[in-house]
Amino acid sequence: MSVTLGSDDKVHVRLLMRPFSQGHEFLWERANGREPSEWKYYEQFARTNLRVLLGTDDFSIVGRHADRSAKFFNGTWGIGARVIEAEARMSSLVTGDSNSGGRVLKLVDFWRTRGVGYIDFTEMNVDDGLEIKSVRVDPSSANPPAMRSGKQLQWTNTSLATTFATAYVTFD
Repeated sequence: MSVTLGSDDKVHVRLLMRPFSQGHEFLWERANGREPSEWKYYEQFARTNLRVLLGTDDFSIVGRHADRSAKFFNGTWGIGARVIEAEARMSSLVTGDSNSGGRVLKLVDFWRTRGVGYIDFTEMNVDDGLEIKSVRVDPSSANPPAMRSGKQLQWTNTSLATTFATAYVTFD
């Protein structure tokens, strides 16, 4: 999953999915790169889980496609995914933070909330004009993201014990 904060007051979410578990990789290889016959199942999954991830119903699905070259992490790296893209107004999602003076975006791991797993890979980017100042994760024992720069964070999760349930990203 990729979340991009835009200087145009938009949050863009790119949710990558695969219809088969890791144990059925041969089925994915056959379906990789083809548009599914029914996008409604992917969109339903995205709508349900984006509500939890962003904490709002105020978003729109703006795109969907099969991307044969997308990097996809499910315990190990592979190629190809079904992609749903959504947008929300940043001003309706962020809150002020009196401690740092910045704005805070809260992200919730929708898999972990239901107790069925965790998001394997999360990437957060900010456009020019914005900078990531800090990140706080709950539980506090969770691995913090790798800060690639003031513009990018990445979490690669391989264990429920080390993944975040909620992340608070302060930016300005």
